[in-house]
Amino acid sequence: MNKKSSHEDVYRFGRNERKTRVIPLFIIIAILAVGALVYFNYFYQPEEVVDTFQNGQIVEIQEEVQEVEIVNTSSEQYKLGVAVSTNDPSICEQLTELKENCYVSLSLENVEACKKVETYEKKKECIEFWVESTNITSLCDNLKEEDRMECGLLVDPCYGKKSSERKLCLALEYNDYAYCIEDDCFYEYAKEKEDETVCDVFDVPAKQMACESLVKKDDECQYLVFSYQRDMCYDIYARKLGGDYFCTLINPDSIYSYSCFNEFAIRKQNMLLCEKLETLNYRWDCLSNYALEYNDITACERIDEFARFSREACILHIAQEYSNPSYCTVTQDISVRNGCYSNIILKPEGAILPENCNNVLEKSWKDKCYSVSANATKDITVCGYISDLAVKEICKKQFED
Repeated sequence: MNKKSSHEDVYRFGRNERKTRVIPLFIIIAILAVGALVYFNYFYQPEEVVDTFQNGQIVEIQEEVQEVEIVNTSSEQYKLGVAVSTNDPSICEQLTELKENCYVSLSLENVEACKKVETYEKKKECIEFWVESTNITSLCDNLKEEDRMECGLLVDPCYGKKSSERKLCLALEYNDYAYCIEDDCFYEYAKEKEDETVCDVFDVPAKQMACESLVKKDDECQYLVFSYQRDMCYDIYARKLGGDYFCTLINPDSIYSYSCFNEFAIRKQNMLLCEKLETLNYRWDCLSNYALEYNDITACERIDEFARFSREACILHIAQEYSNPSYCTVTQDISVRNGCYSNIILKPEGAILPENCNNVLEKSWKDKCYSVSANATKDITVCGYISDLAVKEICKKQFED
């Protein structure tokens, strides 16, 4: 009995010992689980306002919440921003209220936008900016006519000048006669700059000596051996120097004499200079040129009546040029006069003014003249000057349609 009891005691003791060893393990697991839960709750809270304890008091904690803005991509403000950020003026066309703002915003970044700016002062400002930036003077055409010259001169000192005049301007501006192409440009450059070396561009002795005469302001033409060379030299020197005195030094029979006096007769508006030409054909041609230049029939009348062909040719040319049949009356030859009337009245090169019919001598031609004039000027009252009643009625019927 004693042995059995002792064995049972030992058995019970072992069981009790194992129980006491198991209990602490459950406690440890429980503690770890609670700790994990606390850790999770602490570090993985949702992004919202939560309450917690701090020093025994409830404290409100605000977490950052990102706000998402909904953008209206169809709004004008949005499109304006896209146009500016992409430098795309075509987007401005899609706008209404902000269209001008769009073009103005891009005007210094995009030349096409600048061209479409409507506010003139802002357009002028950006156009001038682009002209100075690119040296493209054609951009000035986008401005009012009165502002284009000022715009072009920003980058081009010779802006607005025509071909030959422009070349001379550039040559003088940049001190380089390489800009010149025509003879006149070289002459003017040499005279202005007093640069005799320019004259070396001429391989014709007469031109070279005329050039040197301009530079030295002295007659170098006289040293040329051949008379035709001297005549050419004096003609050039006189025209470039601006004085007709040197025309008198030219051989009277020379074509250069005609060239010289013809130039100064028109330049000085003095037909009497034509009469200094000793060769009559040159004189008549000079007077005819003067008549056409200044619409002056009296120049034709100064042509000798014995120079019939030259006189009649002068009358016909000026009558045609200025559509004035009254000039036909200057000729005394009836057949020539009627031929002149026919050419001018029936085949006018321009509108015949009513007052140009007043001095037509023949009644029938005068009536035809008024009828043609009424039609050309679209003025029915001109028909009232017609003397023939039948022709007058026909004239008025032109306006019934």
